[in-house]
Amino acid sequence: MTNPNNPLAAGSLDGLRALVTGSSRGIGADTVTYFAEAGASVVINYRNKAARAEKLADKLVADGASAVAICADLTDDASVAGMFQRVQDELGGLDILVLNASGGMESGMDADYATKLNRDAQLHVLNTAIPLMQPGSRVVFVTSHQAHFVKSAETMPEYLPVALSKRAGEDALRDLIPTLDSAGIGFVVVSGDMIEGTITATLLERANPGAISSRKEAAGRLYNVAEFAAEVARAAVDPIPADHTRLVGDVSEFGA
Repeated sequence: MTNPNNPLAAGSLDGLRALVTGSSRGIGADTVTYFAEAGASVVINYRNKAARAEKLADKLVADGASAVAICADLTDDASVAGMFQRVQDELGGLDILVLNASGGMESGMDADYATKLNRDAQLHVLNTAIPLMQPGSRVVFVTSHQAHFVKSAETMPEYLPVALSKRAGEDALRDLIPTLDSAGIGFVVVSGDMIEGTITATLLERANPGAISSRKEAAGRLYNVAEFAAEVARAAVDPIPADHTRLVGDVSEFGA
C-alpha cells in the first residue's frame, strides 16, 4: 500500500544504501521508512529499546524492503566503529547518511552529554562514514530553528544548552564541507521549528508547561513528525542549496 506521506517515488532509491541515526522512533523512523519504501536498503540505528527498532525493521522487511537494525551509542567510538563495520560487511558501503540523533534534555546524563552527542559524536560519525561513501552520496544533518538561529535569536532557557551544542555540531560539520566536496559527497542542513510529537517537544513541555502551545501560536502552525520527516527525506535527493541549508516552515520569528 502506498504511503501518502512519502515524498519519494517508489523505486527512486533502488540500489542505494541509507543509514539514519536515532531512527527507531519519531522523525528518524519515518525518514528511514520513506527511504525503504523508495527502494533503499536501510539501517535503523538505535541506542536502546532494541525491541522497538527490531519491530520497525521486521515491518519494513515484511513489506518487501531491505532493513537491518543496528545498536550503537554514538558517543562511544568503539560502538560507532562496530556499526560501520557491519554496514561495510552487510551493505558494502553507504549512499545516504542522515544525522538525526540528538539529545541533551534527558535526566541522569553527565553535564557535558549534550556537547558529546550533538557536536563530538556527529563529527565522529561523519568522519567514520566518509570512507564508505562514494561520489554522489549525500549527508543530511537534522536540526531545529532554535539551534540553527541560536546565535541571533533567543530560545527557551530550558532548551538553550541543547541549542548551543547542536549549533556547535552544525558548525563543526560545515567545516568539513570542503573535504566532502572533494570526495563528491553532498551535505545539507535541514532545520525546522519545534515538531509536535517528538521526545524533545515532550521534554520541553514537561520542563516548561505550555511551551509548545505558545510556540505553535507564535508560528501559526508546527509540523508534525511525518511532515518534517518528509522534508528530511527530500533533502537526501533534492538539489543542494547554495548555502547548504534547507529551512522548513516560516522563519520570520527568528529574524531570517
